[in-house]
Amino acid sequence: MKTWLKRWTIVCATILFCLSIHWLRPVGAASLPLPKGLDNFFNTPLNQLPKTICTSGLKNQLAQQNIPLNCQTGSSISADKIIPIGSLSALGINQTSIQSIAKINGLDLNKIGADQLQKFYGLISPATLLGKQFNNFYQNQPLANLPLIQSALTQNLLQQVNLGNLQPLQSLNSLIQNAGGIGNLVPNDLLNPQKIIQQTANVALNKVVAAIPSFGNYSLGNIPIQNLQSFSVANALPALIKQPLSVVPGVNQLVANDFKAVGFNKIAMSQLPQSISYAAGVQLGKFDLPLGNSKRDERDLGRQVSGGITGGGFRKENCKTKCKFVEISAPGTNYHGAIWADGEHYVPDGFGPACAIVPGLCRGPAGNHPFGEEFRVLLTNINSKAGTAERRISLRVCDDLRINCSPYIIPPGGFPAGTVREGDLLPFNVPNNYGS
Repeated sequence: MKTWLKRWTIVCATILFCLSIHWLRPVGAASLPLPKGLDNFFNTPLNQLPKTICTSGLKNQLAQQNIPLNCQTGSSISADKIIPIGSLSALGINQTSIQSIAKINGLDLNKIGADQLQKFYGLISPATLLGKQFNNFYQNQPLANLPLIQSALTQNLLQQVNLGNLQPLQSLNSLIQNAGGIGNLVPNDLLNPQKIIQQTANVALNKVVAAIPSFGNYSLGNIPIQNLQSFSVANALPALIKQPLSVVPGVNQLVANDFKAVGFNKIAMSQLPQSISYAAGVQLGKFDLPLGNSKRDERDLGRQVSGGITGGGFRKENCKTKCKFVEISAPGTNYHGAIWADGEHYVPDGFGPACAIVPGLCRGPAGNHPFGEEFRVLLTNINSKAGTAERRISLRVCDDLRINCSPYIIPPGGFPAGTVREGDLLPFNVPNNYGS
């Protein structure tokens, strides 16, 4: 009996040892649970996330990315007014359409005026629809299928006629005749939208842009608001509502609130096509606090997993002065005892021409990227006595080509995403310069 018990004890110990070794190795994203507190963050509608304070720094950063923030410094502002569309690209914005967003919210696009998406339409011109991203879909589309384009054409021709330029109108008459129409439009006809609609119905978009170059870059945002009100989102540009938002250049710089008419600001991140997942190479450790003073000069330690993203990718940054930090417990790995600095510690962050032009502009809170570059995880309010830290999530905004990216200060200080306690799971990614 004793021999059997001894053997069973050895077997159990071996199994536990193997499981612990497996737990400490890098784990595939699919097998890792989300840390506590993050579910609540990702399941909260964007307009119900905690409000943030409008700061001059936030306004300056968004202005660098062509996102005007109309708020008074020191006032509170709702999250959906500062969360750029591009910040959620990892969650499938490139698969999300206006139609699918409206469907989530049970809204009928036939009952929503195009004027309520004026900022979105302001990004679109006839040349936009002829871009590669639409795979030639609009090349030969007759204007009858593009009511908002017909309205823009009328406005553009009116402007040209008022400047004394009749050439665009003459070119249009030729196009109408070539398409089998009468083509006898005169300047006064531009005051009769119905006549323009009838005459241009069979004219193809690409031929109009070729014949009237000034019209190619004419923004639909120039259409008078009263004209926009005469269209619904469903019929203004019918095919566009089914396209991913990301096909429109510049949409990354719009914020969730710009699509409130179709309910984008009322959905949670978890309702987007891609669920939150761990980035490739994520490592697994446990939250730990250092013995003794939690403020320590770490300049010579070189094993930080917290830092910022600059032109060189995700890089750890040493504290230049004493700063609060937590340690990662991962026995048997190269990351046991690695340091994660408090998010109150600011580091070089963001990249692009603006960083070189404006000294000190590109700095953000130190953190890590276990979910990829779209989300930065911060640990703040580190309390060594209680054995806790507050987890926060911060975002950035980039231009379409990712030539310019802001620091992760959306919002300043990050969004609360739960409390981390000693022994809790603490996934992290390894900075490019770890250990140096």
